[in-house]
Amino acid sequence: MAKYRIKDVCDSNLLTVRNLSQEATINYLDTSSITNGVISEYQSLILKEAPSRAQRMVAKETIIYSLVRPNLRHYGYIDQPIENMVVSTGFLTLNVKPTYRDTIDSKYLYLLLTQSSLTEYLHIIAQNAVSAYPSLNPSDIEGLTFEFPTYDIQKRISSLFFNMNSKIALNREINRNLEAMARQLYDYWFVQFDFPDENGRPYKSSGGKMVWNEKLRREIPEGWSISTIGNIASLNISSLSKKDDLRELLYLDTSSLTENKIDTVQHIERDDAPSRAQRKVSKNTILYSTVRPRLKHFGILCNPPDNLIASTGFCTIDANNISYSFWLYLFLTDEKIIKNLGDIADTAVSSYPSIGPSDIEGLQVCLGNDGLMALFYEKVSALFEFIESNQNENNELQKQRDELLPMLMNRQVSVMPSEVNCDLSHD
Repeated sequence: MAKYRIKDVCDSNLLTVRNLSQEATINYLDTSSITNGVISEYQSLILKEAPSRAQRMVAKETIIYSLVRPNLRHYGYIDQPIENMVVSTGFLTLNVKPTYRDTIDSKYLYLLLTQSSLTEYLHIIAQNAVSAYPSLNPSDIEGLTFEFPTYDIQKRISSLFFNMNSKIALNREINRNLEAMARQLYDYWFVQFDFPDENGRPYKSSGGKMVWNEKLRREIPEGWSISTIGNIASLNISSLSKKDDLRELLYLDTSSLTENKIDTVQHIERDDAPSRAQRKVSKNTILYSTVRPRLKHFGILCNPPDNLIASTGFCTIDANNISYSFWLYLFLTDEKIIKNLGDIADTAVSSYPSIGPSDIEGLQVCLGNDGLMALFYEKVSALFEFIESNQNENNELQKQRDELLPMLMNRQVSVMPSEVNCDLSHD
């Protein structure tokens, strides 16, 4: 085992946008757009129009670590950056120096820096900062010293971890494609109104009768009705109570669910649960964050375990008729609705943009007959069931990874070369 200080083996904030043309298009990553190594989105911007904090260029094999509120885990490892990738000055970027690349594995260093115990330690330092919010100085990380096993052992551990991450990423990509298929059908039937008519032909394209609706200020199919979310769904109907015989909870916070992708489910004892662990979820419950709707912290849970409890930062939405549930999820997560709720949130009299249940209940919807809604449910339910199956597999992989990693790092267990290339293929 050899000890090294981060400052001695890494270059900090190595590259800047100084050599880029002001007319260049950059792919910008802000601190809130990556959590636990998972990137939610890039912003494609012209450099001269980008925010002033868009300064840090990213090279191969770069660790990025947010210096603001480290407990939010806005960090990641960028193995192969996309073209003109630029990150916020809110990140510290770290690259292993060339002279240490045969001694320090950058992926292993990333695992050291993202251990839960270290995250908690850095958050304590951040809370004592003289600033408006918990924050670190680069020196707080640069001054850290770690013990490193041989380079070969480092590579074995990091390869096992990142192989599991690759399987998780593959499942997420499959899920993204499955949801895109469901969303395409939703658009075809309920936006373009080309649902199958009585002869199985696309309704509007085949000359189906359209009538003007004064409330929506547009034409809709004849026989369709106008309602509100409040009339077809129930919000926040079930909360955790003393009568619930649950000792261990699976807790889902708002930041851990983004666009129907669960990042982390916390396994906690009920006595240790935060006060906001209150929202019970049922079959096909929609979770929709009431804080900053534009961040897209929402999802639908097809068959949640009985002990899954969500934060009160979510609004739970349950369709009164279960065959409306996936349609309702796709409606609420349409970009126009997200923008609408985001605009409402911006006018809220609170310390941050937020909406209330009434803002969701008041949304107007255009509904086909029950037979059409049931047919749509039948068409897309298998897609969402498959999505949840992949998500459950990811949850188990994450649990195994997070339990195994500390034991590997503390040398309580070891990994053999044959274990690194374990079969992680998708069935």
